Amino acid sequence: MIFDEGCGAPTSHHRTFRSGGSNMTAPENPILARIRGLLAHAESTGNVQEAEAFTAKAVGLMAKYGIEHAMLSDVEPETDTIGDSERIRLHAPYALDKVTLLHHVAEALGCKMVFYKAGPTYSATVFGYESDRERVNLLFTSLLVQATHAMAATQVPFGESVKAFRRTWYQGFAIAVHERLKVAENHARQQAEAGSATATAGTRSTALVLADRADRVQDAWRERTQGIKAISRKLSGSGRMAGYRDGQRADLGNRRALDRSHH
Repeated sequence: MIFDEGCGAPTSHHRTFRSGGSNMTAPENPILARIRGLLAHAESTGNVQEAEAFTAKAVGLMAKYGIEHAMLSDVEPETDTIGDSERIRLHAPYALDKVTLLHHVAEALGCKMVFYKAGPTYSATVFGYESDRERVNLLFTSLLVQATHAMAATQVPFGESVKAFRRTWYQGFAIAVHERLKVAENHARQQAEAGSATATAGTRSTALVLADRADRVQDAWRERTQGIKAISRKLSGSGRMAGYRDGQRADLGNRRALDRSHH
């Protein structure tokens, strides 16, 4: 993860994420508003099957939204530009572990992240194309709620530090989510590429467009983070596997839902 020591003071433009959810400003785009509504239903329902159905639909729409914006911006670059998100504040408990989760979600969805520290509060900005930053914000909001509930339901082994266990739990959860999102993104790309045979003459392939976007983000990120250091964390505790298992169970949708989103 990238840590900026020189920009610890919070800016006037920020979003705040706490353990119980988010107070994000509602997105203006109607598709994003629909996705956010589906994820909110998934978080609030007590029925596992209903939660999976809501989230599967949201992830399907999210994948389709990302591909469509990528292809549109290849023709009209001004519709989707590279930049930073608003500053995202992450509060205790486990603020730095929430930063880790945000980092893994951002990386899986084609973005980068830099974080800052001001006293006990951490904050972060997500860097990448605007449409991908929107997807990161929406999904991270839902995953933060799911992580809080799942971690609270996980029993800490007798005699082990609760904080140490839960920090490694968060790490395992974030890794599992990252792996699952990468699989889902790759599948969505394959589906889009398979359907590109009917594309308008003169348009580039989905694979080429997405590869170019990744290269542009990486080049801009190198310039953006010159002089900023990368850090890694060494954690002790046995919660990693428990968190990984819960991350595998987190509601991200499934292959069938992704298939439906491209038909």
